[in-house]
Amino acid sequence: MTEEREFVVNIVNPIACTGTNNMKNEIFYGNDIGIESIGFDVTYIMHEAMHCLFPREKNWTGEQYGVCHSLIELAIDNGLRRRLGGSIGTYNMGHKDGSEIRKKLMPLWTTFLSSKGGMFSYDTIKFEEKEETEKYREQAQKAGVQNMNFLEFMKYCVEHYMEYGIDENTFLNRGDEKSSNGEREDFNSKKKENEEMGI
Repeated sequence: MTEEREFVVNIVNPIACTGTNNMKNEIFYGNDIGIESIGFDVTYIMHEAMHCLFPREKNWTGEQYGVCHSLIELAIDNGLRRRLGGSIGTYNMGHKDGSEIRKKLMPLWTTFLSSKGGMFSYDTIKFEEKEETEKYREQAQKAGVQNMNFLEFMKYCVEHYMEYGIDENTFLNRGDEKSSNGEREDFNSKKKENEEMGI
């Protein structure tokens, strides 16, 4: 039986170009791109909801949070966005500082997507290190990631990412502490601003 969750989505002026959450059940969102594209709004709000569904655990390192955030970007910023009419291309949507993490997660991600352990036919992702990618995909298959649900997959990746060639160099450009704590600080400041304005 699936647990139901309720979320409070506070819609703010699109000029704010913001999306943040309290990692529990409340989201603040407004973006001018959404004026032209409801798919963008749905994607962004769902991204924030995923942070509430899969919040950072207290014992996680900044790197582990980076892996979690990158998986949300693969599932929502790329996967859901494409299905809602976003441009077709490689999985390059998301924070620029997480692009290397997403790239390194691809063997795990594509194995998770398919019960056969490969990519769906519509994916046109090109891998530079084909031999290494195949090695990690086989490793993911042996671990059974293709049979996991998203929560199990997320936990597996957070715990085993180093076994897939993701090391400290992968995280060099990522400001994890800023992004994780900054999201909460940004959420609290937006909430206070809106309360003061009577919104």
